Amino acid sequence: VRRRPDIPADIPGLKHVVVSHRDAPLDGGLRERSLFDVGGRFHQLMGCPRDTLVLVRPDDHIAAMTPMGEGNAHDLYRKVVGDPKVCSTG
Repeated sequence: VRRRPDIPADIPGLKHVVVSHRDAPLDGGLRERSLFDVGGRFHQLMGCPRDTLVLVRPDDHIAAMTPMGEGNAHDLYRKVVGDPKVCSTG
């Protein structure tokens, strides 16, 4: 959070947060969109390096993980879930 990452805007069904081993500053708007990973415990439990994009379902199941530089959350979401615009019912 000290690098002040550009966090994409949330869209319906997809909320973006940053997990950091440093606490977010009180100013700048990142505090309400970040989680403080005390001692790097989250990354240890997840088994992933820093700078990893993790897609988590509403039931807390990990749906996908990829290095940050290989795409964005919306693209990963569409790859895992499918594009709701092309899904048909019936």
